[in-house]
Amino acid sequence: MSKNKGKEPGSQLRWTQPMCDMLFKMLVVEAEQGNKPSNKYKPQSLDKVAKEIGVKFNVECYASHVHNRLRMVRKEWKLIQDIRKKSGFGWDDNLKMITCDKQTYDAEVLAHPPHAPYLNKKIERYDEMAIVVGKDMATGGFSKQWSEPSPLVENETPQNDIQNPEFEGDSNTLPKDAHEASNGTSSKGRSHRKRTYAAMNEDSPFSEMTEQLKQIAVAITALSHGPVNTNELHKIVMNVEGFEEDMLDEAFDHLVNDEKAGRALMAKNDRMRKLWLEKFFNKTL
Repeated sequence: MSKNKGKEPGSQLRWTQPMCDMLFKMLVVEAEQGNKPSNKYKPQSLDKVAKEIGVKFNVECYASHVHNRLRMVRKEWKLIQDIRKKSGFGWDDNLKMITCDKQTYDAEVLAHPPHAPYLNKKIERYDEMAIVVGKDMATGGFSKQWSEPSPLVENETPQNDIQNPEFEGDSNTLPKDAHEASNGTSSKGRSHRKRTYAAMNEDSPFSEMTEQLKQIAVAITALSHGPVNTNELHKIVMNVEGFEEDMLDEAFDHLVNDEKAGRALMAKNDRMRKLWLEKFFNKTL
């Protein structure tokens, strides 16, 4: 019986470098032959690639393994494009390399350690990745991927970063004399009413509850900003049963970048961790 017939639930495949090279080579050919009409390959292409890899390397390789590997490549491609769009980073199209100065590099690696392999280093198989996980259909050779950021876009200032002059300073711009003339002695009355209202709140039966809620909010805020122990997080994620090692590694990379999600997963029990991972993989399919 062929090693790649059917689907083996729960089976795992460790991808070696030669296997990855063959995967990319075959998928590029499949795309150029029109078997990737959108951003996904036809099922028969995945079956074909899995069969030939299984025969070539004498391993049990199924279409599901190819699909999972493609998902990881797609995630890596998105990460590369996201870094390129950040302020302070350039792109050398000849070397296929994201460029930046030392200060930018140090700040980025400190905030996101998994980004280090993509900075100031040639990105291997970049053109192949553009075809394999890009949304354009390749028709021969390496086509330009539609989602590559434009140099003009990289240097644009986000709209949210532009300060609106309407919110500068005090919104009430009447001169001091005008305030005094319009308010008269009524300001004293308003001040007195504010003090009276505050005093009433201090004696309110809800004041103790309000204080307790404030303390809880402070504790939650402190927790959400604490550092994530990546070694402990990696151990927790990789020990969850029922998933392939590559899939768990993908989830770990996501949780390292999303510290709040990482902290939340570490606080869950084993059953809830598995449920979270199932939801995560269903979303990324």
